[in-house]
Amino acid sequence: CSSRTDPDCAAHLRSKRLLSPAEHLALGKALLRMGEYEPASDQFAVALGLKTDDAEAAYWLIRSYARLSEALFAKLLAAFPDSARTHQLRAETLQVREAYTEAIEEYRAAIRLRPQDTELYQALGGLYLLTRSLAEARDVLETAERLSPTARTAHLLGRVYLGLDEPDRASGYLE
Repeated sequence: CSSRTDPDCAAHLRSKRLLSPAEHLALGKALLRMGEYEPASDQFAVALGLKTDDAEAAYWLIRSYARLSEALFAKLLAAFPDSARTHQLRAETLQVREAYTEAIEEYRAAIRLRPQDTELYQALGGLYLLTRSLAEARDVLETAERLSPTARTAHLLGRVYLGLDEPDRASGYLE
């Protein structure tokens, strides 16, 4: 494929009956450069399945998943720019990047759109706990508990009360 264009390389490799792991990698790379992220991921996964200790195949599979994720996120943003799930995904992405203030705002926006969604309150409460905003974490998690008590909410509330130096209240949640 080194002397062919990516579309020619892809067509050539697709025409073959059986591909080696190296050929699956070459096809995946050509497809990735062509912007065909899902088929590229499929080729890298096959290459990795055929040769499980191949760091190159693992690298390209992860890279193609990242590109696919970016493309799907862009579609979500374009199709549903102000949906609760879009705000939630933005919040999660910002949290991973440690942009906590912006992540908090995105979770708040999601909650305004879905005020009965316990998962959003738990996520925001967990973020407040992470940032040591314990009073805010307590308020948000108590709301989650009123909506739908879960073991996750109880665990988070227990941690909040420990942080607030209220071990008696914490123990009720952590038992």
